[in-house]
Parts: sequence; C-alpha cells; structure tokens
Amino acid sequence: KQTASQYNEAEEKKFTKEEATRRGIISNELSFLAMEMSFYSVDLSTSEQIVIDTCKEYNMEPDKLYQLLSDLEASRTFVSEIKENNVTKYSLEKRKNERNLYGKSKCTLGIGLSLKFIAELKTLSNVLLIDKECFEILRLEVYTH
Repeated sequence: KQTASQYNEAEEKKFTKEEATRRGIISNELSFLAMEMSFYSVDLSTSEQIVIDTCKEYNMEPDKLYQLLSDLEASRTFVSEIKENNVTKYSLEKRKNERNLYGKSKCTLGIGLSLKFIAELKTLSNVLLIDKECFEILRLEVYTH
C-alpha cells in the first residue's frame, strides 16, 4: 500500500510530467504559428504581442518566451529569403510536374488535380470513361488512389 506522502509525490511527478508535456506542445504550436505569421506577413509588433499574450495566458517560463520571440525573428528572415528567391521557381516547377503527370490539356489537368478529393471508387472509375486521353493519362493515378 502507498502512504499519503508517496501518493502525493507520485501525483506531483505526474502533474509535473503533464505540465511539461502541455508546455512543450504549446511551445511547438507557437513556434509553428510564428512561422505562419511570418509567411503571411503579419506585422512584427502584432506577432510579438500574440506570442507574449499567449505565453502569459498559459504561464510559460520566461526563457520559452524569449526563445519564441527569437524564433519569430529568425522565421521572418528565413521566410523573406524564401519568398524572394524560391516562390516563382517552386510554383513553376510544381506546375511543370503537374503537367507532366496529368497531361497538358486543361481537361486532364483539372481532373487530375481533383482526383485526391474524390473518395468513391465508382466515381474514380467513371473519370476514366470520359475519353481515351483521360484513360491513358489518369489510369495510374486512379488505380493507385
């Protein structure tokens, strides 16, 4: 049998572990949010205030707050470099890959891009019956879906 003090120690450890897990999750989510706010060009002072207010609301340690604020600064620099250098290149590469996969016609490209949103096998099979071009280009996507 456990004594009361052993029970209290076990509960304290449990609480501490749960609290540490909770704070870790919050910290990860705020770090992700900082990156998203940077990507969507949210004003720096607004972003900082959101991070500060959230840390206060969830009683985060000051060192976590400073880490998150520095992550916010770093993500702004990182995102601005990505936007300047890679957005157009990435977008063109993605479109090129999609055209290679689904063909160059607007019909097969549009249908190919929408396949991942079609759940029913019967509907997917019917897509192949549209015409010969659809069948030839989209059959692998439909059968592996």
